[in-house]
Amino acid sequence: MASDGLISSDPAKDAVDGPPEEKGETTSMDSSAKLEHGLGVFNFDLADALTPDPGTEDMFRAEDNKFAFVPGQLSKMLNPKSLNAFYAMGGLTGLEKGLRTARATGLSADEMILDGIVTFDDVATQGAVKYGAAGETLPRAKDSTQTPSSSSENTSSGFIDRKRIFRDNRLPGKKTKTLL
Repeated sequence: MASDGLISSDPAKDAVDGPPEEKGETTSMDSSAKLEHGLGVFNFDLADALTPDPGTEDMFRAEDNKFAFVPGQLSKMLNPKSLNAFYAMGGLTGLEKGLRTARATGLSADEMILDGIVTFDDVATQGAVKYGAAGETLPRAKDSTQTPSSSSENTSSGFIDRKRIFRDNRLPGKKTKTLL
């Protein structure tokens, strides 16, 4: 369905459901993509979409990761908001598969330890590079400090692999207002 290097005739569907390769379509892109829309043409920079920002390299490290993504890659979508990163990770379908969840049902309440692994290449858009401009190897942090691993896993609460990779996912506490 793709022609002249364009992703497809329905850009809204591609941006939400993922890259056309997942739907059996072919593209002629290497590290950038174009998406034609009624308002104009969007250019995706897949080569730089997931490049670690200086000082955040530790967020891209995860030992024995059973997911396609690490916290650093997910943060590239949100801080600052990046459609390039979202598209590089395979859109909504790629996030669903890479985070090993389901849009319809969410996470299983009885999940403890996950079997098997899902790799970045299994879910990412064709032409996306795992660590952006750094390529397929994670760049070392300048200070070379290691991220502390959580050895105090609570095995009775479930989601052991998720908590080990993504840590406890909580909103920060509400700031108290003072008169000064």
